[in-house]
Amino acid sequence: VTDVAPALAVGVDPELEDVMQRPPRSAKQRVIDGPMWAAIMSTGLVMAVASLATMDFWLPGGLINIGQESVDVARTATFTTLVFANLFSVFNARSATQSAFHGLFRNKFLWAAVLFGFLSQVAVVQVPFLQAAFGTASMTLAQWLTSFALASLVLWVEELRKLWLRSRG
Repeated sequence: VTDVAPALAVGVDPELEDVMQRPPRSAKQRVIDGPMWAAIMSTGLVMAVASLATMDFWLPGGLINIGQESVDVARTATFTTLVFANLFSVFNARSATQSAFHGLFRNKFLWAAVLFGFLSQVAVVQVPFLQAAFGTASMTLAQWLTSFALASLVLWVEELRKLWLRSRG
């Protein structure tokens, strides 16, 4: 649910300003090239680390060792981090080189899709009959904010990668 609507909304994102100034891609060039593989791998790695850190954060006895929550709460917070990371990632997918913040509010469909994904996640976690259906547990504000912050690392790491790419020319 949280992937489909944002993916479709990116499809109607307004074109980049420089799209007509770029030369066409060679027919021999791969659609998924080296830089795109690097973005895919770094995004996946950041999502994995953020998700595992969330689980470790809320369970007792982990590497961070400050959590005192049940497995159900830790699992729900981890699931939430992964969902939010996917929602952040859709902004990165709009361009391989431009900042996710460039033209951020040009696509109202993207924002509606992200809002739908966010509200769906809140419902799955907080609404009792959805908790039973999805095996989730209620989360505190601190847990929501932690999941949000860790998930946002996907955006920030990709921003740094794109900045590095732009600086290389």
